[in-house]
Amino acid sequence: MRILGVDDNTDITKLLNTILSSEGHEFSSVDNGREGLKRMREQSYDLIFLDLSMPGFSGLDVVRRACQGRQHQQTKNCPVYSIFSI
Repeated sequence: MRILGVDDNTDITKLLNTILSSEGHEFSSVDNGREGLKRMREQSYDLIFLDLSMPGFSGLDVVRRACQGRQHQQTKNCPVYSIFSI
């Protein structure tokens, strides 16, 4: 699977990369919501892990914009899972 991680916490994206890559998945990550939205529109992914509580442009902002842009084939049918750390 092609998976994108969008999280400002590099510990989380490193962990996701270690686990998902070891299972044979293609994982890439970005550290902010604007870059995540850009990647979602430029490339297609099978799954997106998204931090909801990023500063500036939050994960909720990403979801809102992605839903507005559902006409983009890349975001049309891709599941998004929200993640957050406490």
